[in-house]
Amino acid sequence: MHSLSLQARVAQATMDRVEGFVLPIAAPVMHSMLEQEAAHLVMVNLEAYASRIKS
Repeated sequence: MHSLSLQARVAQATMDRVEGFVLPIAAPVMHSMLEQEAAHLVMVNLEAYASRIKS
């Protein structure tokens, strides 16, 4: 019982350390990817709107 809780605490501490290390790196990457996707959608919509105005 004791060894299991020790393993669980070690696993939790490891996960906390991994999240503390990975999240600050991953968050800006995800943010910039979402911004690029949003910018792409805006451009596509603007092009579709412009082509409708011309025709």
